[in-house]
Amino acid sequence: MTDEQPYERTMSKSDQILGFQLFVRDWTVKEIATEIDRAEGTVRLWIKNFGWKLRKKVELRSIEDEMRTKTLEMRNDMLDIGKYALDDVFIKDSTGKVVGVGIQVEKISDLESLSRMVLKVGGVPEKLETRVEKTVDVTGEIKVETVTPEMAAEIGKMIAIQESEAVDDGNTE
Repeated sequence: MTDEQPYERTMSKSDQILGFQLFVRDWTVKEIATEIDRAEGTVRLWIKNFGWKLRKKVELRSIEDEMRTKTLEMRNDMLDIGKYALDDVFIKDSTGKVVGVGIQVEKISDLESLSRMVLKVGGVPEKLETRVEKTVDVTGEIKVETVTPEMAAEIGKMIAIQESEAVDDGNTE
C-alpha cells in the first residue's frame, strides 16, 4: 500500500489533462464536458477519482508561493537599484551623513520619482493619514437675561445706524 494521493496519479489521456486545466480555471462541469466532448458524469468521475479538488488547491498554492517568491525577489532588486542610484546622487562623509550631491540633477521630479519608488517598494505608504479626535468637556452656566421691548428697539436702532453708515461709506456687507 502506497501513500500516493489520487491527484498524484498521472492522467494518461489528453482530454483528462485538458479537463483538469479547465477545472483549475473554474470552468463548470458542464462547460468542461462540452469543451472536451465528454459526458458530465465522466468529468464528475475524473474529479472524484483523480482528486481534482485537492490537486487544484495544491497547484494553486504552489503558484501562489512561486508568485510571492518572485515578487519578493523583484522588490529586493528594485530596492537595490534605487539604493545604488541614490548612493550615486549623494556624497556622504565617513559617518554616512549626506554632505552634498554628486551629480547634477536636470529635473528635480526625476529625483522625486526615484525616491517615491524606493519608499513605495520599501513598504512606506505615500500618505500618512492621522485622525485626531478632540473631545471638549464644557461645564458652565449660561445666563439668560430678559430684554425689555424698549431695550430691543434701542438695540435694533443701533444696528440699523451702523449698517446705514457702512452703506454711506460704500462698504456693503
